[in-house]
Amino acid sequence: MNIETGKSRVGPLIRNVALIIIALGAVVFFFSLDLFDEKNQGGLFGPKMSSKLHFVGQVKSTEFSRDQLNRLSAFVNRYEKVLERVEIMVSKDDSYAELKPGTQVLFEVHMILVGGARLESPVRRTSWGKLVQDISRKMNKDLKAYAAMHGGRLKTKGGNILINSM
Repeated sequence: MNIETGKSRVGPLIRNVALIIIALGAVVFFFSLDLFDEKNQGGLFGPKMSSKLHFVGQVKSTEFSRDQLNRLSAFVNRYEKVLERVEIMVSKDDSYAELKPGTQVLFEVHMILVGGARLESPVRRTSWGKLVQDISRKMNKDLKAYAAMHGGRLKTKGGNILINSM
């Protein structure tokens, strides 16, 4: 009788250990999905974005296409050594409008440089189809203007603010 009770305890113990191993394997697999990054596209959980790029307006990053996010991230990564944070505020001109290439949107760009300088642009109007191009153009123009004001250098230690309205 003693042998039978020992046998009846081993079966559930083996089953429980096997279930724990399967559960741990499933958890490891789930959390490693984003590690398998094919062609630098961000794995299974969305496009890879620069950690310095933040969307703080009405239109969030989830509403941008993968191509738009990749182009913005590539632009920010070009200036990775001098940019600390880039905030892009985008809002629809008509809050009920669907985001199509012709939809009118308003955007602002706020950049914080590594030295503490802040570059802030006024609100600009553009269409959804031209948004990434206009944001990149505006950021490039502001960074070049700031560098020209500081002898061609983007890294300064001041908290200067440049608002470029041209």
